Amino acid sequence: MGQLIDADRGHLFQYSEDGGRESSTHEWCREGIESRGTTTQNVDTASFPYFSRRLLRPSTVLIPDVAELPEEATPERAIYESAGTRSGCEAIPSGCAR
Repeated sequence: MGQLIDADRGHLFQYSEDGGRESSTHEWCREGIESRGTTTQNVDTASFPYFSRRLLRPSTVLIPDVAELPEEATPERAIYESAGTRSGCEAIPSGCAR
């Protein structure tokens, strides 16, 4: 999916039963973009409220330009920018919603 939308990075997430924690089950990175590996495991959803609110419903969050994320997505923008990511895609498969 990341290649299709010309993203730098893509993740599939799984949420805990109570929706309070999220873990990346799959990650795709464009050539030249370093994997975040275990930094996306067992993360408190309160740390990234903008994405978590959207991903707790079965959905996909497309990020064509990280710099254009709204102010409420400041934590998400910071983590993307610290990894050198300019665009991305975050998703939760529909069968994995809580």
